[in-house]
Amino acid sequence: MKPFGVVLILLLSVLLGCSTVKKTKSDDIYKKYIKEQKLEKSARITAFRFHGWNSLNREYLIVSTSFNKPYLLTLNTPCNDLPFAHRIVIDNDGSSLDAGFDSIVVPDSIAGKCRIKSIYKLTKEQADELTALKP
Repeated sequence: MKPFGVVLILLLSVLLGCSTVKKTKSDDIYKKYIKEQKLEKSARITAFRFHGWNSLNREYLIVSTSFNKPYLLTLNTPCNDLPFAHRIVIDNDGSSLDAGFDSIVVPDSIAGKCRIKSIYKLTKEQADELTALKP
């Protein structure tokens, strides 16, 4: 088999392995928290200026704006390297952050962009509670 064929087979194996990632119990914890706290869903964060972030797991993270306002972001698909990342890049157009359009990128990850599914407004207390739920 030629080297190109071997590389192609390895690449396809990695991609198939990533597409079969199972949900974890921590996903259920965060879904339950969102429902119980009746978190306010927002389609967009206007005047978005990224200040900081905290990964909860592969599908949930908290971002803070320059006004120290926290938001819970849920991702469409698991972003496998997110819990281990030292930095992230927010891929957005302009000065707003839009659910369904913008993405989180973990540099040096093969996963590519992790599209933002939904955005929830949080209080600082709720952000602390969600961080404490972290398994």
